[in-house]
Amino acid sequence: MYHLKREIQLFCILINEIDDIIYNYLITNKELELQTNLNNQSFNENNNFITESEMNFKNIFKYRLKKYLKQVADHQKYIYRMHKSLNKSVSISSLILNETVCLLGCMCLFWIAETNSIIQIVEYALFLSSAVIVLYFYLSCGQKIVDEGENMRIALYECNWVDKPKWFKTSILMMMIRSTKMLGLKPFGLNGFMLNMNTFSMVNYSLQ
Repeated sequence: MYHLKREIQLFCILINEIDDIIYNYLITNKELELQTNLNNQSFNENNNFITESEMNFKNIFKYRLKKYLKQVADHQKYIYRMHKSLNKSVSISSLILNETVCLLGCMCLFWIAETNSIIQIVEYALFLSSAVIVLYFYLSCGQKIVDEGENMRIALYECNWVDKPKWFKTSILMMMIRSTKMLGLKPFGLNGFMLNMNTFSMVNYSLQ
């Protein structure tokens, strides 16, 4: 679970760095154009050489940016593969934990209502509290995955892609479409049992 969270955070960093990469390119390209203009005024015989160098620089940057976007897209695919594997590994345990805590909660509340012994009431209350704390910790971990998935979508939508070439927009669009699949721990793919704080609030409501 921790590794999935870290991978999503790394993805957001990679997306945010795209603007910095493009900005550095524009600065370097501006300097190269300035150098070309200066050389045009002083050394006419070097015009072709400078122009060719400028074209080579643009082609190299385009190739590197395409390669960078491909690596970012592959990293997103890796995140979703890891997410799928994690869901499979926690499906049984998380479903059993949810149902067990709800069942124990109902039983503890029933025993507390039926008994007149203060000691037993305290014991049942402590037992119920410990079960709820374990469930809270488990669900809060799932909520962190949901939050990081939302951060990933925000990072993609905040990426400055409007005035970029078609191939750039296509790459970002594909990652946006992929990110619409909500990240979260769902036992056996059941949305109603997703491990997040909404589930915790429903459990608390059922125990009240």
